[in-house]
Amino acid sequence: MPDFYYQIKGRKADSYGGSDWHWPPLVAGKVTAKDKKEARTLINDMHEREFPLRVKREDRDKNPFLLNLREIMPDDKRTIELFEEKTCPQCDSRFRLIDIYNDDHNHPGGREFCSYLCKSAHAERHRAFDPSSEENARHAAFIYRIYNIKEDKCYIGQTRQAFTLRWYQHFYQSSGTPFHEVIKRFELTDWQFSLLEQVQIPDDVRDVKNFIDGRERHWIGVFDSINNGYNTMTVNTKEESLSDISVVNKV
Repeated sequence: MPDFYYQIKGRKADSYGGSDWHWPPLVAGKVTAKDKKEARTLINDMHEREFPLRVKREDRDKNPFLLNLREIMPDDKRTIELFEEKTCPQCDSRFRLIDIYNDDHNHPGGREFCSYLCKSAHAERHRAFDPSSEENARHAAFIYRIYNIKEDKCYIGQTRQAFTLRWYQHFYQSSGTPFHEVIKRFELTDWQFSLLEQVQIPDDVRDVKNFIDGRERHWIGVFDSINNGYNTMTVNTKEESLSDISVVNKV
């Protein structure tokens, strides 16, 4: 017997004071039946109510739900894929797209990832710094500050990732570092996050990594975050580049 794909849509107010059918649907799934009529009966029995397939505009106030129903054809690969089990490339968890779409608390990460967070983390992981790649070498870096309002101390760091993702990693994906041990003692609301500099790499700079390290050292010194903060050591120094760093992006 064939499979039938269904969507149950609800109503929502529109910007003109009326209402329209909500997207995404409230729930979606599939049933196996001999024909469309039997499929509809199965869905109605499953949810213990009668769902209309069509609703006239003047009757919308009487019908809060709408059922979309169609047979899944053998060549309808996108619909078939919704019910196939996949492995997330980032976290290796097993998932089905249909379960992700039916979960109000999950932000989808496209058709290959179990969540938007995993999709973002995977993209950043594969955009890691590579000195041999000119594109990566010239990608802007950020110097950021994480400030504790209770202790009046801060941590200075650098990142080439989306800076909000880097902050998230400090608080939810790191472990065992001195700064992470401090983080665990405080509430999230005890911290403030800010960007200090978007590092622009001059065309004549050959050692990009060392240049960015120099900008990070500059800000560590400005806030004295080793002696009076959460940084535990200064960034490695290369003497030949210090003169270049001191005259660019001065604060």
